[in-house]
Parts: sequence; C-alpha cells; structure tokens
Amino acid sequence: MAPTEMFWGERFARVRDPFGHEWGITTQLQEMTPDEIQAAAAQMFAEMSE
Repeated sequence: MAPTEMFWGERFARVRDPFGHEWGITTQLQEMTPDEIQAAAAQMFAEMSE
C-alpha cells in the first residue's frame, strides 16, 4: 500500500519484507481531537457514498 494520508491525521503505508511479513508504518501529520477525527470520518464516508 502506497503512503496514504488517513482521516485521523496520520500517513500510513504497508510494506512486505523479503520474508513475507507485512509491516504497517505510520507518521503523525497533525494532532487531532476526538471531535475532529469524528468530523473527518463523517466527511470521508459522505464523499465515498457519492
């Protein structure tokens, strides 16, 4: 999975090592309150349903 900015304020990527193990890697882009995360999730789901 290519690096993707997630609605909860992190960039996430998944890589597979030579032994077949998958690793999830994240970095925090912004600190968000629970209310901000909930609003961002609602916006993302609304956009997905269009």
